[in-house]
Amino acid sequence: MYLPLQVDEISASWLSEALTPICPGVEVQSVRVVDIMPGTSTKIRVELAYSSVGNAAALPRRLIVKGGFEEHSPSMAFMYAKEARTYREVLPHVAMKTPRCYFAQSDENPDSHQSIILMEDLNLAGVRFCNALRPQRLDQVKRRLQAMARYHAQWWNHADLQSGAPMAWIEPRMTGDTLVYADRYLQPEVWRSYIESPRGAAVSTRLHDLDWMRSAFVKLAELHQAHPPTLCHGDTHLGNLYEDPLGNPGFLDMQVN
Repeated sequence: MYLPLQVDEISASWLSEALTPICPGVEVQSVRVVDIMPGTSTKIRVELAYSSVGNAAALPRRLIVKGGFEEHSPSMAFMYAKEARTYREVLPHVAMKTPRCYFAQSDENPDSHQSIILMEDLNLAGVRFCNALRPQRLDQVKRRLQAMARYHAQWWNHADLQSGAPMAWIEPRMTGDTLVYADRYLQPEVWRSYIESPRGAAVSTRLHDLDWMRSAFVKLAELHQAHPPTLCHGDTHLGNLYEDPLGNPGFLDMQVN
């Protein structure tokens, strides 16, 4: 299936095709881009109008289209594909709160970098997004850690993570594509630009040492290989976290490791 590479290619007909597997016969009659949130991936909020089939199935009137629509996106193809596969193959079996996913695929064309996820617009669910400038209370952190612990325990040394099993494609931390991604930041000029920035001044001077950081990544890889496998979120900074109206912790941007 072709996946749009430009925002204006997210058409009613394409959305109809994408949603058909979960709602046979659905027809998106119109689509309107509400707003665009650029970043490592682009998040595009769209408003949809459906035919009677979509309305009867109670499909949401707004969705988030997440994919690689940025200038840098071709270099992030492996990350987009990994996230789409996580939403499609892993999260349906995970006991933690994440956005509902309606479509998650990578383009089969080897010349395309694109992977796209259609997910619920959490604003419609009344969630509260976390923010690095808003401190977390002890009870909030406790609930979050409990949710993460249940996630780790569910997949601890799981048979599906072994060689030849359904989730064997998930790489240990600091190997394969994740190491390639990290290495781009460990180049002297790139590293210096971060360390010499105002943000870098707030970081412990020990972490300024590029050789030390490289050796730390090697050690992380060794530790991962020495312990039983499990799954972790991979990027649990506050910008990827939220709470539902009852205070239950939720997780965005799943990059399983």
